[in-house]
Amino acid sequence: SVFLLKSSDNESLQAVSGYNNEDASISDFETGKNPLSMEAWASLNLKEPKVIFPSSKVYNLLSEVFQQDVQQKILAAPIIGEEKFLGLILASRNSSGEPFSDDDLLQMQVLSDQLGITLKNHFLHQEIAKKAEQLGRQNLQIHKELEIAKIIQDSVFPRSPPAWQGISFAAFR
Repeated sequence: SVFLLKSSDNESLQAVSGYNNEDASISDFETGKNPLSMEAWASLNLKEPKVIFPSSKVYNLLSEVFQQDVQQKILAAPIIGEEKFLGLILASRNSSGEPFSDDDLLQMQVLSDQLGITLKNHFLHQEIAKKAEQLGRQNLQIHKELEIAKIIQDSVFPRSPPAWQGISFAAFR
């Protein structure tokens, strides 16, 4: 299996993790030597998990990831968070050659849904952390400006009360 996420430029899918694959295949995807293009993704037109057959146009590109014989089917599931495509999970059977069942499709759907929620939560957490940092900087700036305003106000007031006959002064701080 391989876990792919959209690259920062939204032009390709980059492998993030793999299981039971040769390391060279995954590293090719990680370094961008062999990115799965967004065009290839669009040709899959996935909204839910789907079995990719060897006769499919995208199959050759996907099968390179697994480095397997051309008869093995691939299960592809989109990772979607809030209606946005975030990545793709690819899986194939090991040497058993057993076909994918409806239960396999359901489990892949649940897994991809959970990953979509997790990734969306991660992105929201990053956004909140950035905003909290920004608010902290703004708060520090406001406190500095208040200190300056206090110094200016204190310098405007006379150091001692005026000595006027018949008038008394009081001030509170």
